[in-house]
Amino acid sequence: MKKILLALGVLVLVGAGCKGGASELNIQIDSPTNVELGESFDVTVTIENPGEDAHVLDSIDIGTSYLDGIVIASSIPIFTDTFHIPVDNTTSHTFETDIPAGESLDVTFSMIAFASGLFSGDFDVCIDTGYTCEFLSISTNVIGDDEFDLSLDLDAYSLVVDAPSSASTGEVVEVKATITNNKDTDAILDSIDIAEEYIAGIDISSASPPFTDFFTLETDNTRSHSFQTTIPAGESVEVTFYGTALESGEYSGAFDVCMDVGYNCWFETISTEVVE
Repeated sequence: MKKILLALGVLVLVGAGCKGGASELNIQIDSPTNVELGESFDVTVTIENPGEDAHVLDSIDIGTSYLDGIVIASSIPIFTDTFHIPVDNTTSHTFETDIPAGESLDVTFSMIAFASGLFSGDFDVCIDTGYTCEFLSISTNVIGDDEFDLSLDLDAYSLVVDAPSSASTGEVVEVKATITNNKDTDAILDSIDIAEEYIAGIDISSASPPFTDFFTLETDNTRSHSFQTTIPAGESVEVTFYGTALESGEYSGAFDVCMDVGYNCWFETISTEVVE
């Protein structure tokens, strides 16, 4: 998506307080003050470790009041898990990334503004543990009317999902997805998210081509499998997941194929009955 550089001004946020390892580091956030509705933009966190001891970026917690209008497409380095923290109404993103002594770490979130208005909230950077944090805040004004459509252009792709209707306990189960790129340009298979309810009965352990990472999306109770596989214009890619049928029962849930970015998804449902 084309990035509109509406505001060149950068907002530098200073921590309101901190505990433990976070107090030994210098932490700043660079974020645009204003963006257009539908615009992609970056939020970069710079963590400097001037001391003689190494530290770890445990997690970054972002207020859901901010995410009401801003969606996170991805991050570099990639966060490995997300979950909601009810006590302060934030969404925590797990990193567990080293920050060596005398060095710095940049974390860049790729965002997209999908609703107009002023969105602000907590932005807590947690060092060494999930409760020793520098407590920051972030604010972005989204200029535009109504909402930006984040749904996938269904005409741009074709999807066929094949999951067995039944399997015996202990049997190897194959779930296949064939994705065809109908566009005139290359596309990227970003990820495939499978419901935890399905994985509870079909223990997915591998795929061909192999996924490069996986993590749980607590917001919709799915396990996201990262691929970043290029699909040339007019061509298809077939992804086969391999799992083992566990205890008997009916297992069903989401099978979301996300193209180009992690929020641009085709939503399907798969179901398999496991019998003795």
